[in-house]
Parts: sequence; structure tokens; C-alpha cells
Amino acid sequence: MVNNFPATDPTVFHWKGLWWLFCGKYDPYFSTKLYAWYSKSLMGSWHEHRSNPIKVDVRSSRPAGKPFVINGTLFRPSQDCSESYGRAIVINKINKLTIDVFEETSIMSIKPKKQSKTEKGFHTLSFAENRILIDKRSNIFNIWNFINQFQEKSKKVLSFLN
Repeated sequence: MVNNFPATDPTVFHWKGLWWLFCGKYDPYFSTKLYAWYSKSLMGSWHEHRSNPIKVDVRSSRPAGKPFVINGTLFRPSQDCSESYGRAIVINKINKLTIDVFEETSIMSIKPKKQSKTEKGFHTLSFAENRILIDKRSNIFNIWNFINQFQEKSKKVLSFLN
């Protein structure tokens, strides 16, 4: 457990023998900094990453879902909060993650259509078996509009991932 740290959007995952916790910090800059802790056991002692905050960038620091692996490569979804909270999801390729070093490269964004009157952003991207779940910001919820847009965006994400 990480004590006395006001975490936002915490995400726990297992990678190369260690458990990792990525999160933001609830402070005036909560969308700009990414923090990390690691542990040998999910319930064990957690250690702060030596480079905390491991990233400072309002365009891709704030977590937006659990990291995922494709063909042995780790990817981390993040929020682009540069224009507004949860404006878009950014997919980051984690190039290096050790207890000493964190390096990643932003490789793509999932943004709302500019002409959309209701779609205002995306907050979270999660994978569940053969499904992709996206938490979207909107002013008015229209189930048919959502289904159509989700299918379109899912095809784009899947084509990129394959």
C-alpha cells in the first residue's frame, strides 16, 4: 500500500516480474504528472520509483486505463488534458520500465470528431477479453450515435493494433 499519497486515476498491472502502480497526484497539477511505484508482490511493500514524477506532460501523463501488451510490447493509455479534462486518449509505447528508468513514446491519439455537437472527449480505454471499452465525455447521450462511433473507433484501434 502507498501511504499518504493523494493518488488520482490509479492503475495497477504486472510487468516483467514486478507489480506496478501508475497514478497522478491530487494537487493543482494533477493532470500533468505521472507517478510510479513498484513491488514484488501485489500485497507486499511498495517502493517509489526513483525518478518520480516519471513524466511531466499535460498531453500524456494522466492515466486513462490499464496498460496492455501486444506482441511483447507494453502500451499505456493516457489522457490528453491540454485543451480540457479528458479531451482525448493517447496511446504511449513504453520503451523502458525499470526501477530506475521510465521512457515512453506517444504513438497515436483517439479524439472526438471536431464537428460533433455532443462528443467532447475520451477518458478511459480498457480491454476485456475480446472487447474494447471507451469511457467518453458527451453533453447528450444517444445510444445509436454511441454504438456507431464506438464501432468506427474500434475498427481503427484494432487495425492499428494488428
